[in-house]
Amino acid sequence: MASGDETNSSSMNNTGIHEQLNVILSELSSLKKEVHNNNVSVSSEVKHLKAEQEIKWKFEGNKQQYCFNSELADIVKQASWAIEHGKFEYCGDQLKELAEKLHVRNKDIRIADSSPAGWDTVRQYKCNPVASDSDDEAKINKAENRALKRKRSSTKGRGARDIVRPSCHTDTAPTSLMVPEAASTAALSPQGHVFIAERTPTSEEIVHERSHQQLPVSDKPQQGSSCQDTDISMKDLFLQIYAEDIEELPDVLAGKVDLLPDLLRNSRARGTDKKYTGAFLRFQKWALCNGLGSRDTLPAKILTVAIYLASLVQTVNSPSPIVSAFYSIKWFHDMYGLISPTESKLVLNVLEASKRLLSKPVKRKEPINVEIINSIYDRLYVEYNIKSQRIICAILIAYAGFLRSSELLKIRVRDIVFNSTYMSVFIESSKTDKYRDGAWVLIAKTGTKLCPVANVQKLILWGEFLDDYFLFCNISATKTGYRRRKINKPMSYSNLRDIFIEVLKPHVDNVSNYCLHSLRSGAASVI
Repeated sequence: MASGDETNSSSMNNTGIHEQLNVILSELSSLKKEVHNNNVSVSSEVKHLKAEQEIKWKFEGNKQQYCFNSELADIVKQASWAIEHGKFEYCGDQLKELAEKLHVRNKDIRIADSSPAGWDTVRQYKCNPVASDSDDEAKINKAENRALKRKRSSTKGRGARDIVRPSCHTDTAPTSLMVPEAASTAALSPQGHVFIAERTPTSEEIVHERSHQQLPVSDKPQQGSSCQDTDISMKDLFLQIYAEDIEELPDVLAGKVDLLPDLLRNSRARGTDKKYTGAFLRFQKWALCNGLGSRDTLPAKILTVAIYLASLVQTVNSPSPIVSAFYSIKWFHDMYGLISPTESKLVLNVLEASKRLLSKPVKRKEPINVEIINSIYDRLYVEYNIKSQRIICAILIAYAGFLRSSELLKIRVRDIVFNSTYMSVFIESSKTDKYRDGAWVLIAKTGTKLCPVANVQKLILWGEFLDDYFLFCNISATKTGYRRRKINKPMSYSNLRDIFIEVLKPHVDNVSNYCLHSLRSGAASVI
């Protein structure tokens, strides 16, 4: 029995030893796989770093985004490996690190989007990462001020000759000198999908993009430029011109400099600003295409402007584009407080020469006299016919009040005040009303059939016009006559012009010699 017990005990010991050996061997095999995987990972990482060193990045922002995406991809690989090998605690740590990186990245995007300095503010913000949550807002503000100051100082030292000039090719389509498309920032959503967030380009990226754009060799100005497209370039010009003065300002005032360019644009009417901005942008394109820098256009040299105007003379058929170019250059120099080259006798003589060469003889329209108006009235006047009365009143008011057609069509019933011997008409806006103050026009009663006051009263009475109605509105035909349309809109200029030509045609020899302005000029010729 003793020998049998010993045999059983030894066999059990051998079985335990074999089991322990199997566990050790399995663990060694697992460690061997991990070491192999680590070697493969290190090898791939070395290859990845070599590939990164071989890449030549055009924009620093793209490089940083590529590195950030590579970090996320590495974390996802580590988490995937941990799941395959049952290391769920390590997988959880990797996912927490991934979520933290995305949180920080989203915060950086919000800071860059809300700051005028863009990603420069984020870089300054990350220079000093040690800060409590309560000091975070103050830290962002300080970082933004440092970024703006650094941006201004970099602009200050950059000359026109430092910018790489674009190469011009005749077979290249024209490109706009605008800010390049915003680069994109990619990140992973909680579901694992990739989403794109817009990123504000840095000033260095903007300069680099502009310097590599190709423009066609052409003296003809490009069409289709809009005022809204040049907002950023106008601000950049302002910052370049006043870089030294801005550098001397306190940070509180320097942050408000961006208010000035937009405010200066409102020194002219919106249409004038749009016209002059488009003309000046064409001047900039011409300058860049012909080997000049952005600093050569504002302030511009006298000879440069003279050559530009002379080149326009060779390509246009009227003096209008040349006049627009001349006054756009003058406006931008005056707006920024610079000495304008348009004050030079050389440039002025080029402008006058272009007018003489390109202008065509003006054929003035003939004025309308009282006899023609009287014959029109006798032919059209019908009691309670608001269609005929409408054109009669338009002719009488335009003639007696020296009104333009644009002023005539804006008159509402509430703008007319009747008195015993005259009526007052309020003109809300006019071509000569620079500040849109409005003006009152007085028209006297004449006591004749051509009295403007009596005829306007009849039109208002027959048409049952309320105070808010336009006096010269659209009219529809009915079975019993004519009535005012329900939509309260004035008649169009083309409709008024066509009706006027139609009623005038039987009373003149050549109706093409007359227009709506003939009423105003006819009244002026009588005085």
